[in-house]
Amino acid sequence: MKNLTAKILGLFLAVSCVCSSADAQTYRRGDYRRARSGTAFSRMHGGGDYFPMGYAGVRLGANAANLSFDGMHGINKSSIAGLNLGVVGGYSLSMYTPIYLESGLLYTQKGVEGSKADEDLKVNMHYLEVPLVFKYRINVNPYSVDNLNVQPFFGAFAAVGFAGKTKDFGVREKVDTFGPNAFRHFDSGLRLGCGIEFQNLYAEVSYDWGLTNVARSNFKHLGFDSFDDKIHTSTLSATVGFNF
Repeated sequence: MKNLTAKILGLFLAVSCVCSSADAQTYRRGDYRRARSGTAFSRMHGGGDYFPMGYAGVRLGANAANLSFDGMHGINKSSIAGLNLGVVGGYSLSMYTPIYLESGLLYTQKGVEGSKADEDLKVNMHYLEVPLVFKYRINVNPYSVDNLNVQPFFGAFAAVGFAGKTKDFGVREKVDTFGPNAFRHFDSGLRLGCGIEFQNLYAEVSYDWGLTNVARSNFKHLGFDSFDDKIHTSTLSATVGFNF
């Protein structure tokens, strides 16, 4: 999996360099919309503001991922560090209000480390994920195209697991995370967070709350007798990027 992660990261950095050199985002007024005078947004910012009609961007960040085992007691868990990277794009939904619909394609790592009844477990999960969120762009410096703005957002995500290993250190066994006796491939849930943008530079903190049961196995071989066969993902992410 380390080789897979390194290859994906290398490809991402190469694409990012090419896109950055192209610098596709131009600052022409024709590429921007203006808040209508008299709206709540324009009154908030003193009468008016320009905001981009759309954007595309690349993202790279770190995850602190965990799993919740519903109905289970006495398990010691800790978050597992992971990587997220990908591309996103957004488009303004209104001529006069800076509300955006953003989606994209991300590679993200999830999982957990845990132990119970002297059995240690480490779960690595590799996903391709599609987020779909609504963003509201709040300018800190109105009337400027090269501005600082804050972007709270809320929405959902859907993901498909394609690789990973689950390690049982008690019996020194390693199995495919998405094998027939482990986890389901599909995951989905809610996403919320807040981003900040200055010119082309972007950073955000987000939280993914998984709502889909990803358990395929009852894990009784690990002594999880109180487990009610439901597992959900959760991921806290810190991400930086570049918008075009």
